[in-house]
Amino acid sequence: MTINPLHVPVLPAALVQDIRDQIPHVAEITVATVAAEVPAYALATQDPYRTELEAGVRIAFEQFAGLFSDPEPEALARIARAARALGRTEARRRRGIGALLTAYQVGTGVHWQEVSRLALAHGVDADTLAELAGLIFAYNQRLSAASVEGYATETQTRERHREVLAAALLSGEPTEGQLVRAAWTPPVTLTCVLLEPNHVGAVLSAFPECLQTPVEDAVAVLVPDATRTTLMRAVVGTSAVVGPTVAWQRAAHSYRRALALSEVIQERPVDTEDHLVDLVLTGDALADLRAQVLAPLGGNERLRQTLRSWLLHQGRRDAVAADLFVHPQTVRYRMGQIREVYGERLNDPAEVLKLVVALG
Repeated sequence: MTINPLHVPVLPAALVQDIRDQIPHVAEITVATVAAEVPAYALATQDPYRTELEAGVRIAFEQFAGLFSDPEPEALARIARAARALGRTEARRRRGIGALLTAYQVGTGVHWQEVSRLALAHGVDADTLAELAGLIFAYNQRLSAASVEGYATETQTRERHREVLAAALLSGEPTEGQLVRAAWTPPVTLTCVLLEPNHVGAVLSAFPECLQTPVEDAVAVLVPDATRTTLMRAVVGTSAVVGPTVAWQRAAHSYRRALALSEVIQERPVDTEDHLVDLVLTGDALADLRAQVLAPLGGNERLRQTLRSWLLHQGRRDAVAADLFVHPQTVRYRMGQIREVYGERLNDPAEVLKLVVALG
């Protein structure tokens, strides 16, 4: 990649040396100013983070001073690599890039103030002083651009790793390596929420530490340590199907439960915990059971409805009649037909259980 050169003015050797000699002092002032003016860097007043930050600031100022003796592309490439690394570090720390860019601006102001004071003390003329100012602010822009690039690259890489981890959790086979690469600390619980892609933001805004991955025509979002009330409030007005809250290692169970309910319940949002019976009454086994135990009715829907109501109301004819909006004599007539085809099976508890499940 071609790196555009910076215009480096010719300065007196004594001034360049003074700029170098003042680096520890300027770095200390810069760190204190950044800590005071950028809230995200307030911890810079505390060791060992202060020591780490001062070292980074000194390196940036040393690289700047080095431009006066080595303004070649390779020197600029080293500066860009260091700034990209800093951007990646900020991403790993889950800190927004805005704080770093503000810190650059604050640091540039402090740097210019100190360097211009030295330049004036050495009698630098106005044109050279203007060139020096241009170099300092162009250097800041170069650092900022490289750090943004590093931050974006790291963020994209981390999100890819987190998406891979989410898919592994849904399959029930996450590895230790996937946890490390995703920089993900396991929570106590996870809840799988299936959403249309345009509704994912509603959950992410309420729970920014979610993992997510595409699944068929939806997105599976794994929400850490969420109370049911808070989560259901966050998905109001969305297409969410909310699985059960489980230990994080059982995220696949939450996903399967949400996926199963999404196929049988159309209302949205929906909480799977409110539809456990619907989940039980699904699957190929149910279809086979229905075909087996309801065969005597021959597809007669009125007799199916009557038998279902009769079983649920425990044979109370008036309750069945009220449920079906028919006369009790009609219930009696239909039950006579049903008894003819089922016979003693209606008195067998095991057969009655099959009928209740099949008609559920």
